[in-house]
Amino acid sequence: MKKHGKISKGILILIIVICVLAVLVASAVGVYFFDKQNKINQEKILDDVANSMYTSSNFDSETKTTGKFAIVENALKEYYTEYLNTSNDLVSIYSKNLLANSLTASNISSDGPEFTKTKENINKIKETETSTLAKYDELISDEYISSKASELNLSEYYSNLFIDKINQNLKVKEDVNTLKEIVSEYDKWLDDINNVLAFLNTNKDNWKISGNNVMFTNVKLVSQYNSLISDLSKQESVLNIKLKSLKTN
Repeated sequence: MKKHGKISKGILILIIVICVLAVLVASAVGVYFFDKQNKINQEKILDDVANSMYTSSNFDSETKTTGKFAIVENALKEYYTEYLNTSNDLVSIYSKNLLANSLTASNISSDGPEFTKTKENINKIKETETSTLAKYDELISDEYISSKASELNLSEYYSNLFIDKINQNLKVKEDVNTLKEIVSEYDKWLDDINNVLAFLNTNKDNWKISGNNVMFTNVKLVSQYNSLISDLSKQESVLNIKLKSLKTN
């Protein structure tokens, strides 16, 4: 009887151990499926947030996700704000049209025929354009984006999630071609202004200001001047069309 008692006790202990293991396994499976579903839900929210950021620059600053996903979300908003601000800085250089009065009769009279101040303004604009474009190139580089992902101090999963949202949802590299085209067209516009200034300087003894007009001593110079102004006007139209296609905040 004692022998049977010992066996029963052993079986009881085994049953208890099995039950405990079953509970632990069930708990682990439950936690696993909860974490998996939570990740799916959080990724979906992050997708929606990133898509809304891309479609509207006036995106909601309120954090929609939780936990480590919230860290990724806030980092995305910080990065994209910096990206939009830099893009806007570039476009503002062009849209402000700081040289709008450079070829008015008043400016030609006061700054010509050397046009020292006007040329200084052109050089300053080009310097600003170059430095801002360099910052823009840095922002969209793989190295910079990866460094921002590393600053999260999270696992590889979250770092890759951050990078994927920038490239796939925010599509920061898709605007670069349009922006580079604008830079090219703007530089052509500046060249056209310089061509007019150079023409007036070369022929400084053959023109004068009369009211709001530049008067030349012969028809040939009038024709050449008008042709340069026409080229400038056409280039400005091309530039304005390009500017409308770029996303800014």
